Amino acid sequence: MEILADLLKFHIISMNKPIKISIFSIIFILLFNLSFSQNIFNYKKKIINLNFGCSFPLGQFKSDDSTGLFAKEGFDFDFNMIWLTKWYNLGIGFNIGYTNNVFSAEDFSYTFKTSNISKKSNYNFIKFGVDLYYPFTIISSESFSFNGFGKISIGAQYNIPPDFIIEYLPSQNIYTEIFYKPEMTISLHSEVSGGFILLFNKFIGINFAASYFVSPPHRLNYIITANTSYIDNEGAKEEKSKMVASTNHVGLKAGITIAF
Repeated sequence: MEILADLLKFHIISMNKPIKISIFSIIFILLFNLSFSQNIFNYKKKIINLNFGCSFPLGQFKSDDSTGLFAKEGFDFDFNMIWLTKWYNLGIGFNIGYTNNVFSAEDFSYTFKTSNISKKSNYNFIKFGVDLYYPFTIISSESFSFNGFGKISIGAQYNIPPDFIIEYLPSQNIYTEIFYKPEMTISLHSEVSGGFILLFNKFIGINFAASYFVSPPHRLNYIITANTSYIDNEGAKEEKSKMVASTNHVGLKAGITIAF
């Protein structure tokens, strides 16, 4: 429980003012709907969401200085299954997801003054988590309903950093070739999201969501192999690099919702 408390504390402290205002606004709307709205989810037991969208890196993750991770916009996917309870339709469920953020090899090469760089892969993250989910109805008719939702997720993710090779001229560096081979690591994450659901016939519909994803500083490991440039010392030097960094990002997604 201490790990969970620290994770939530980090999530709240790391948010900037507009994000905090948005979250408190969502909480106010939820409390308002608990008291005054006729919620169609009173008659539902499960919700399934399948979403696709874009991921936009933040802070150190997108930075292109010597301490940054050189990440750019990428692809985001998630699936979640929710079971609604009788306590104000508050839902409990799980999610699995995948995020791919582009590694900007050009910016990396420019910052570290390499003569050449060859990229084989980008940033890859595979995510698993548990959800606390609250849906509520804003407008309802016989043929459709317009609904909102808020969600908090906590879980773990597999981190796979980019695979790439950089090259230097012998006059630039004692190493002419450096191979960065990624190793998979596991870290914790939390996510706050919210959005809207348009249901047709109160059963199937589409949703639009925005999310704020926080992964506190965690390891991104590489096996680094460097070929020397000295004629009398040809060969390779191999070592493991353990980098600690944050991979926070925001997401915009749309997808299919089924409520039954």
